[in-house]
Amino acid sequence: MSYFDAVLPFIDDGRIKSIRLSTRPDFISREILDLLSKYPVKTIELGAQSMDDEVLTKSGRGHTSLDTENASRLILEAGFKLGLQMMIGLPGDTEEKSVNTAKTIVELGASETRIYPVIVIKGTPLEDLFREGKYIPLELEGAIRVTKK
Repeated sequence: MSYFDAVLPFIDDGRIKSIRLSTRPDFISREILDLLSKYPVKTIELGAQSMDDEVLTKSGRGHTSLDTENASRLILEAGFKLGLQMMIGLPGDTEEKSVNTAKTIVELGASETRIYPVIVIKGTPLEDLFREGKYIPLELEGAIRVTKK
């Protein structure tokens, strides 16, 4: 697929006909959604990452599962399509917690989901944990197994 194949469904006669955006669950409010409704925004994707509060806290995500639930409800009530991202292998995550996150994402009404494995990025607190041996990232086989479930 080329860039143009991916972009053309969103453009009509040189005009943008659809915008998709991603944001944090705790950045969504009725006021924000009212503003977005004035533009051709069709899909709002939330970086939920996990629906387990222990995982979110250990990972320093800065939001809770309740933030994701509330934002999801507001997005759907406002008439937008909902996308939810989940990240497997975060600190404190387990296979069971990831599967529960996936089930909750379906229950929240997401029409699409992106599943990302954690990547340790240089200069981040996660790199420090990794170097100290306090965090071990998923290996490819583990990421495939969890995603498959």
